[in-house]
Amino acid sequence: MNFARDHDELVRAKLATYHYVEEPDDNDFTRYVVLLDLLKRLVPRRRYKVHLSREIQANPKARELKSVLDEVIEQLRSGQSIAPYLSKAANDLTAQDGLLVHWGIHHLHLSPAASKGADGFVARADYLLFFRVDATNAYLIDIVPHKASALFVREELVRTVDRNWPALHHEIARSGAVPLRQLTDRENKSLRKKSTNTPVQTDSRIVIPAFGAMSSGHSLDAVMAADGTALELQRLELLIRINYAVWFGRTTDWVTALRLIETRDEGYVISDGSSGKVRFFERLA
Repeated sequence: MNFARDHDELVRAKLATYHYVEEPDDNDFTRYVVLLDLLKRLVPRRRYKVHLSREIQANPKARELKSVLDEVIEQLRSGQSIAPYLSKAANDLTAQDGLLVHWGIHHLHLSPAASKGADGFVARADYLLFFRVDATNAYLIDIVPHKASALFVREELVRTVDRNWPALHHEIARSGAVPLRQLTDRENKSLRKKSTNTPVQTDSRIVIPAFGAMSSGHSLDAVMAADGTALELQRLELLIRINYAVWFGRTTDWVTALRLIETRDEGYVISDGSSGKVRFFERLA
């Protein structure tokens, strides 16, 4: 029984579908972090409750692009993939989405599904939709011209989120409590390239929009999740060793025949090669 090894095999198989090329210094942890960041960029397929900011409701482009906006909203609400609307770099394992990593904000192209080409993506659009998601909700922030300057370091996007859904941010201090010079777009872009995490001044407070990046450029979210999974699998192995006879109806001599065969959001699927039994175990944390 070695769930860490089994988990790494599952991760490698998933990465292979995206043409992952291993580096000499890769290991099970770094591979999983790469996969987690990728899956986050691709936006998990769930049935989201969709929320529209006051700003997007007042934006004339929302009315002008209502047909395709409604199309995207329906995809989010029904649990369908919105991958065709995303950047073509979304499934590039070497790409790092600074907007998502540092501010938790996704973007997609507002072109209709009917424009999808042979590459699986809709036509690149003149306008982009910026949005956030959590486990159950999608928050539509605003529509911005693709040609807008400093498109992916616009602090106004963070301020819009803070005005509409302040709970999505981590407050550092109220405005005026500590001195904070507002960074220029050029400074934000330069610092993001160096994986430097910076707070943002909103209308009434100073916030960290998301957990940000590690020095490698990968998201702290992914690193923490990978750490948590490693610890959880160790704990699961221990619990199964203690309870194997009860859970699988065999003596502990056969415990080595157990394998992790699938991971889900809710937990892990374990197969017992000696008895043929398959059991699902909910996440421990």
